[in-house]
Amino acid sequence: MLLKITHATDLSYSAPITESVMELRMVPRQEHEQHRLSFNLAIGPATSALSYFDWLGNTVHAFAINAPHDKIRIVATSIVEIERQRMDPAALADAWPAQLPNGQYELQDYLRFGGPIVDSRPLRDVVRSILPREGEPLGQLAGRMLDLIAEKFVYRSGVTTSASPITEMLEHGGGVCQDFTHLMIGLARAMNIPARYVSGYLHPESQRFRGYTQTHAWVEIYFPSAGWIGFDPANHC
Repeated sequence: MLLKITHATDLSYSAPITESVMELRMVPRQEHEQHRLSFNLAIGPATSALSYFDWLGNTVHAFAINAPHDKIRIVATSIVEIERQRMDPAALADAWPAQLPNGQYELQDYLRFGGPIVDSRPLRDVVRSILPREGEPLGQLAGRMLDLIAEKFVYRSGVTTSASPITEMLEHGGGVCQDFTHLMIGLARAMNIPARYVSGYLHPESQRFRGYTQTHAWVEIYFPSAGWIGFDPANHC
């Protein structure tokens, strides 16, 4: 499937400012099932951007605007080819606790707590309610995480912010897609399962899903036999 994605960001200020310094992560990743065919970045007021890779392999564009301005418009346009086969994680042979490949030290980064993914007693209480069992299929355990989040938490905007740790969602019982994502990552890492945050898009024909008109967030869990597999806790799928 070929997709053209146009992502526009508009920033406005109440009074002119003389300097803006920004980093953008807008370039679709090159993955085994996702191929970036083209990318274009337009910034106004006009300026040049330098690009580099961060430690997670994302392309970062950094730029500065030093002339007085009261608004910024950023338009990122990508053409991406997707070759994603639907997979049933429950059918995979991987079992809990996961046996991680020797030498893949980068997976350790996806087991650590940090930033909004805060370890806490309430998080461990939720993990205990999931009751992971030795030898249980990893796909089945991931499905049980989805079920529990859908049962106990409500999709609700305005109760968290972009910087909220998962302790706030555990306290309020609700949040938006990034909060659901952070929570599932926390649950997985508490069970020593590598998990990572994905920022991307839902296809615009998927109006039945939450967050389809804007940047969406979901989780990828590492299966030793198949690699990273996506789960969307905000949409229970």
